[in-house]
Amino acid sequence: MTPSEAAQFVTPLFDLHPLMTFKLPCLKMMHHALFGPEGDPVGEVQGVTATAPENGASQSSTETGR
Repeated sequence: MTPSEAAQFVTPLFDLHPLMTFKLPCLKMMHHALFGPEGDPVGEVQGVTATAPENGASQSSTETGR
């Protein structure tokens, strides 16, 4: 969205409501952008190690039939 397109949406809102009414939503957006969602673990995501594909040498496939 270009700044002129955004101004078409935002300017009428500023004309209808005082600027102070946008303080809380703006702070919430900034908090989410800077700190992420609540409960999000800090640091890098730890991935799961890849498991070897089944190749016929697993215990269940080498057992003799009963």
